[in-house]
Amino acid sequence: MKDGLLAEIRSGKGFFYNTVIAQAQSIDVSGDIVTFAFLPTHRALREQLEQNRAWIEAAAARVAGRKITVATVQVESGGLPAAAKPADSEPTLPTGKRDLKAEAMSSATVQAVLDVFPGEIKDVEELP
Repeated sequence: MKDGLLAEIRSGKGFFYNTVIAQAQSIDVSGDIVTFAFLPTHRALREQLEQNRAWIEAAAARVAGRKITVATVQVESGGLPAAAKPADSEPTLPTGKRDLKAEAMSSATVQAVLDVFPGEIKDVEELP
């Protein structure tokens, strides 16, 4: 559902996808609700999504074949509240270290940049 919805938004409103949707901290699909989480600094982006809510809900209904509600939430800079964050949200290597490349490749923002500037990510390094 999530991938289908994102593809529908990207094909229907590419600029909106790259400037608003890709900046969401997270996108969660739970039952008949799709929740877009934004940081406090992205208040304007959250408002733009709210202005396009009817269109996004129509796109979601086309993808899911049923009525879908779109919600937005504001989250702190650490992401979703701890109670809602999955315990195993970060890919790890067998040694127990985080797989930074896998994390980067799963980011909607990174994917949006790669859509605009095609290329390959060879290595990812965590900055202090």
